[in-house]
Amino acid sequence: MSPIDAYVDISGLPPHRALPQSILFAAVKHLPSGWVRRHQSRWQIAETLASSYLRVVQSDFTRIHWSLLSPRDVTDTVHWCMLGGSFLADFAMDPTKPRIFAWGLNPLKEPSFFALNELKGRDANRIPTAACAPVGRIVRFIDRERLVFDEQILLDFLYMAPAGIRVPANRRVPEHYTSEDRLVQFILAGADSPYMRLVAQFLAKTGFELMGITSGNRSGKGKFAIQNQGTHKNLDEIQQDMGSLGIPILAGDVQLPDPSETEALPIHAKYHKLHDPYKCMPREEFSKSTELLPLSVTICQPVNDRTYAVR
Repeated sequence: MSPIDAYVDISGLPPHRALPQSILFAAVKHLPSGWVRRHQSRWQIAETLASSYLRVVQSDFTRIHWSLLSPRDVTDTVHWCMLGGSFLADFAMDPTKPRIFAWGLNPLKEPSFFALNELKGRDANRIPTAACAPVGRIVRFIDRERLVFDEQILLDFLYMAPAGIRVPANRRVPEHYTSEDRLVQFILAGADSPYMRLVAQFLAKTGFELMGITSGNRSGKGKFAIQNQGTHKNLDEIQQDMGSLGIPILAGDVQLPDPSETEALPIHAKYHKLHDPYKCMPREEFSKSTELLPLSVTICQPVNDRTYAVR
C-alpha cells in the first residue's frame, strides 16, 4: 500500500513517553506530501507510518531487540524517526569485530533536543550533537571559504570508517548542530554498513540531508533512572539501562572465531565475548582505546598539498 492510500489521525495514536505528541506534531509538519496531510483541520499520517509507530510503542525493548538485518525492523525504525523518534543501533560494519551503539536522532531541532535533554539527559543547548550522513555527501556541508581541501583525500579517510571529523560548517548545516565557532562534527559507521543503510533510507524518505547522532548512553542527569551508566557496546546492558525508554534497539550480526563453541550462545553473550579483550584492560587504557570508538579529528587548513593539520 502506498503512503497516500490511507491516513490515520495523529490524535488517535496512543501517547508514549519517548515521543510526546508535541514532538510528533513538530516532526510531521516537515514530511513530504503523501506521508502527512491536513484533513478537516486534523493532522493525519500515512497508515504505514501509524503501523510502525504502534509496533514500536507495543514493543518491550528491555526484553527484545530488533535486527539491523531485518528489512521490517529497519523500515519501522525509519518510520518512527520520521515521526520524531530516535533509536539505538550498533555500528555493525564487521560481525567479527568490536562495535559500539550509537543513538540516531531525527535532525529537526525539537525532536533532537527532546531526545538529548529528556531521554539522554544532556544539555543540547550547551553541547551540540553530531551529525551523520552518507560518506559521499559530507563535502556538501563544508565551508570551503574556511577550509581548502582535497576532496579525494577527505573521502579516502572517511571510507576507513568508523570515523569522525569536525569541519567548518556551511549554511546547509542547521545551527543546532554547530559549535560557537561554526564547527560541525560528523560521525560515520562503515560506508556500506547496516547502520548507514538505515540512515540512507531515512534521508531518502524524508528529503533531509543529514541525521543526528550521539553516543549510545545516558547522562547522570537523565530524566529516567540509570542502572549501568551505559556501556556503548553490550546489548544486554543497553537494554537494561535504556530499554525502558521505549525507543527501538537494533543489533547487528555477531560472529565469533569458533562457531562450534559459540553458535548456540544467545546474542547477548556473543556481544560480551566479542568485547572480552577490552573488558580485561585497565580502565585508563580502555578509555584511550580507539578501536571501539570512531577516530575523530578536527581538520584544519592544509600544511601542504597532501598533508592536513588535525587536532
